Amino acid sequence: MVRVWSAVLSELELVVSKANFETWIKNTRLVSYEPGLCTIGTNNGFTKGRLETKYLPLLEKAVSSYFKESTKVVCQIVAFPVVDSLPSNGLFSPTLNGNGFPQHVDNIRASTASRPGAALPSQPPLTLNARFSFDTFVVGNNNRLAHAAAVAVAESPGEAYNPLFLYGGVGLGKTHLMHAISQFILGKHPEKTIQYVSSEKFTNELIASIRSNKTEEFRQRYRTVDALLIDDVQFIAGKDSTQEEFFHTFNAIYEAGHQIVLTSDRPPKAIPTLEARLQSRFAAGLIADIQKPDFETRTAILTAKAQERGLNLPQEVIYFIASQISSNIRELEGALTRIVSHCHVHGLPINKEIAANVLSMYTQRSAEKKLSLPHIIDVVCDFYRVEREQITGTSRRKEYVCPRQIAMYLMREKAEASLNQIGSEFGGKDHTTVLHACQKITDLLDLNDDLKKEIGELEQRLGA
Repeated sequence: MVRVWSAVLSELELVVSKANFETWIKNTRLVSYEPGLCTIGTNNGFTKGRLETKYLPLLEKAVSSYFKESTKVVCQIVAFPVVDSLPSNGLFSPTLNGNGFPQHVDNIRASTASRPGAALPSQPPLTLNARFSFDTFVVGNNNRLAHAAAVAVAESPGEAYNPLFLYGGVGLGKTHLMHAISQFILGKHPEKTIQYVSSEKFTNELIASIRSNKTEEFRQRYRTVDALLIDDVQFIAGKDSTQEEFFHTFNAIYEAGHQIVLTSDRPPKAIPTLEARLQSRFAAGLIADIQKPDFETRTAILTAKAQERGLNLPQEVIYFIASQISSNIRELEGALTRIVSHCHVHGLPINKEIAANVLSMYTQRSAEKKLSLPHIIDVVCDFYRVEREQITGTSRRKEYVCPRQIAMYLMREKAEASLNQIGSEFGGKDHTTVLHACQKITDLLDLNDDLKKEIGELEQRLGA
């Protein structure tokens, strides 16, 4: 059942925002299944209520699609532990120990917990995914610099590139490299202390420490480490107290000669509302981007994942999946999950015809959703951290005008919408305004490499 639910989760991960998936869906479990009825478990009543009120139709659609029959989903509370720092990759479900945790977590927790000063009593031991190592990272033209820099940092923390700033779209391998760096450092220097958290967790812990009058404990925990790794650092933008605290934390670690590694979905200067002093510090070391994998790299990734699973996939199936899914590695693995699970459940051989049939419905649904004009606005708003009303309104502030023009450009170029259709999405703007916006973005793309990368990331999120 773990394998079946992993396949369903992979499909849901593709249609739900990362934040919502991580918060509400990722840690569910398949409790039981019988024709027409699927019971899933979550470990608290609040999540159960949220699933039932907002995500039940989506869950039923995904489950019904997987089992090829109309299936009702029922949620119930089930007591099980949650490993919230293990990213889902949708395909290779780890072997669980007696407590419900992946077996490799026990070993990593034991090694970090036994190290003197590994963590303050209030801080849980570092949990890493043992599969995310340098050995399992597939290197291609899209990520060669990022991989080389990560290896250099892991071999000589605080000496090679400090800070190391990795950026790129979702599902391209940033988190894999963060886990690899952490594990390499601990393997070579078990006495070193590492903090690897998301920016959201950093913010939440800061807020909790202020409320409980334990800010000194918080600072001691973060400012005295040998390496600090922060995922999705763009989310601290606009949060004044978090930026202030992170500024001093950054300085303390950097001045002590210790390593800082950050990831983001864009380069420092493209993060809106990020303080200039933080932009300057983030750019002081090496900035390395990770782009979409090319066909050869996608083929290599699928081959490696199949070998890791002990599967002997026909070459034509690998080539077919690689040609159909080009946006990111997460979707690539999700496609492989869907095909392998379908064949396993129904006792079918894996061939190109079955692979095409399994992927066809998802590909069609994605295209219909991603090319709608409202969806383009939603994606642009999410990327630039602005509200829909701010870019569809009349404000002339720069932080709203640029996303507005980019949204218009994408509607014109990728959705092939008419000027009047686009104008109606922005409060009835006339066609000359839309035409001017599209032409301006077109002209800037020839001059501004950062804008070109931002447009590329947006196109990736849209699947365009």
